[in-house]
Amino acid sequence: MPGYNALAIGLPGVGNYEHRAFKRECDTWGFEAIAAITALGPGQLETEFDQIVQLGFRGVKVHPRLLGVNVNLDYLSRIFALCNQFKLVCLLCTYEADKPGRLPSRDPFYQLCDSLNKIPNVRLILMHGGGLRLMQFASLARQPSIRDLMLNLDHRLCIGSDSPEFTISEVLPRVQAIAGNLDTTKLENICSKNLSRFFPGRIQA
Repeated sequence: MPGYNALAIGLPGVGNYEHRAFKRECDTWGFEAIAAITALGPGQLETEFDQIVQLGFRGVKVHPRLLGVNVNLDYLSRIFALCNQFKLVCLLCTYEADKPGRLPSRDPFYQLCDSLNKIPNVRLILMHGGGLRLMQFASLARQPSIRDLMLNLDHRLCIGSDSPEFTISEVLPRVQAIAGNLDTTKLENICSKNLSRFFPGRIQA
């Protein structure tokens, strides 16, 4: 099995998340730290990006459900523009389910498309691949079928465990089973090299 690169992703309001402490801990463990976006109010977002950049983060995570703003995603274009300005990678949670009263009333896919039309060059990782709508979200990077994605879009995929819900030891056998006899180079892209391209300069374990 190929080597792995790993991101540690902050979540707003989870585990007493705080930018500086999270970055320090990730650096200690050798993980690439991804900052959580925690505020979207006027001026708050820009101030937070300034802090994130000053602390040395190279990516941010947008989690609409934990931010309590998954009904209207109009703010995504602001975030994408700031990511472009500061040369940050943007990770976006695409899992739509939530409790009644906080369910999306506008289609998140087309809201995402609207923001991508405005900021087409953002470096974006779609977490969970759109969930049950994997094939539709995959169309943003071209083509479908998980197996087809591995075969034809190995430069566009990476894997994650959503820890602690699933552990790496649980996820890797599933990846191997889906991949079958996938070419080693393609598997290395999916398991390691694609993240290296987004976050160059990292030393693999």
